[in-house]
Amino acid sequence: MKTKLWILASLGIAGVVASSALAAPQAAGDVTFSNAEFGNMAKLLTGSWKATGVKAGDASADIVLSIAPVSMKGVPDALYCEVARADAIEAPYRQTILQFTTAGGKTHLRTFEFNTPNGEVHSLRTIWAAPDAFPAEVTIEKLTATTDAVVTASPGQFRATSEKAADVDKNGAKSVTTELEVSAASLKIADRGLGADGAVVWGPAPGEWTTFERASTGVSAVRLGDGLIVINYPSTVKQDKVPVNDDVIVTHYIGSLGDGTIFDASYERGSPFRYANDGPMLEGWKRAMGDARVGMKRKLIIPGPLAWKEQGHARKGIGPNATLYFQLEVLDIQPQPKKEVLPPVEIKPEDPNAPKPLDMKPVDIEKLKQEKLGHPH
Repeated sequence: MKTKLWILASLGIAGVVASSALAAPQAAGDVTFSNAEFGNMAKLLTGSWKATGVKAGDASADIVLSIAPVSMKGVPDALYCEVARADAIEAPYRQTILQFTTAGGKTHLRTFEFNTPNGEVHSLRTIWAAPDAFPAEVTIEKLTATTDAVVTASPGQFRATSEKAADVDKNGAKSVTTELEVSAASLKIADRGLGADGAVVWGPAPGEWTTFERASTGVSAVRLGDGLIVINYPSTVKQDKVPVNDDVIVTHYIGSLGDGTIFDASYERGSPFRYANDGPMLEGWKRAMGDARVGMKRKLIIPGPLAWKEQGHARKGIGPNATLYFQLEVLDIQPQPKKEVLPPVEIKPEDPNAPKPLDMKPVDIEKLKQEKLGHPH
C-alpha cells in the first residue's frame, strides 16, 4: 500500500498530558486555550516534526510537519498545521487548521481544510514561525470541516482515532480515516484512504505508521520593530556582499494580502523585479532588505503603516493600512550601470584669416529684371 506524500490529508492529531477536568484557561505560546487539557495538548504538538524517506510511488522524500497555536476568529482553541518537503519548506503542499473541543464527555480534535480553489492560503505560508502574525482576515468562513478524532491518554503516550471515516473524495478514495500517536519525541500518523467498498486504497497497512520526530528546520523569525517581521528560510547564500549606495537588487517575489489574495507576482510576469538600493520603496521592504544577499530566501510581513499606509493602492486591490506578505528570493546584486558620458566639445579661438561667411541679403527680383531688360520706352 502506498504512503501518500500529501500525508495529513485529513489530519486527526492529538496529544494530551494526563487527562484533567475542565480547569482554568492555559496559554500555549501567545494563545490562551479554554482549559489546561487543551493547553497541554497544544504545547505537546507545537513545533516541527520530520519523517524521512516517505514514499510516493517510486519516489521518496523527507517531509516536515509544522504546528503552532493561533488566534483565529470563529475557531477557538486552534492550531495552524502545515506540511512541506524538507527541501522546499517555504512551499508547503498542505495547510490545515486543527481545533480542540469536547463532545459527549470526550476530547476531540477536529480538522479543517481551506475552501480555496487549491486548498492554500498564500499569506499563511510558514506562519507557524511567527504565529502571532496570523492574519485576522483568515476566519472560519474560509474553512471546511473534515475529520473528527477522539483523544484517549495512557501513561507516556497519547492517541487519537477517528470514530468513523470522513467523506473526502481524493486520489481515488471516497473517505479517510486517521490514527495518531504522540509522545514527547515522536508523532506517528496513519491516514488511510478508503474506496466505496471500504477497502484501503492508499495509506499504510493496519499496524503500520509514518513516524515523525522532532526536528530543526532552519527557519527563523526576526522581529524588526513596529510589527515588521522577517522569516528566513534555509538557503545557499552565494556571496557575502550586501547592497550599498545605488546597487541594483534583483529579486523574484509573490505579494499577498492577509486573506491570501495574490496582488502581484514577478514569477507570473516571467521577469524579475529590479530596484535600486537607495531608490523609492515601501518603508518596511527597505528596512527588511538592507542585509539582502544573493541566494537569500525569506518572507516579509509588512504592517500597513510601513507599506501603503492610509491611502492603500486601489489598482492592486490593497486597502488602507493593509498588512502585506511577500515571499521572495534574491537573485543578484549588481552595481548601478554607469551612464555614458560624451567627451567635451573643443571650441577653438576664431582664426582672423579664415574666410568670412557671405553676407546674404534679400534679392529684389523685379528690380533685377528691369536692370537686365532695360526700362520700357
